[in-house]
Amino acid sequence: MSQFDEMKKKAEGLLSTAWEKAEPILKDAREVAEPIYKDAKSKATPILKDAKDKAVPVLKDARDRAKPLLKDAKDKAGPLLENAKGKASDLYGDVRTKLDELKSDRPHDDRSSEG
Repeated sequence: MSQFDEMKKKAEGLLSTAWEKAEPILKDAREVAEPIYKDAKSKATPILKDAKDKAVPVLKDARDRAKPLLKDAKDKAGPLLENAKGKASDLYGDVRTKLDELKSDRPHDDRSSEG
């Protein structure tokens, strides 16, 4: 028998022994935990349902109250943004015109074309 086969056989034996010892412990733990889980679930379910039943109308009411406020804000913001956009565009045009005027007023430097 090779050394690998011996190690494999020992490992299988250790795993088997570990499982034999762990299995009853796991079964006992499950027997203890299962009724605790079922009890907690039976107590939590109606509490969670009640919380949901109370939260849904509150959230719907908040949504219904927010909708007209958001619409009003959108209605007011739209024209303001358009106005600001127009002013910014006008300002950009003015600045661009002034820059073009300054460029045309400045003496031309022939050195830039010599290179």
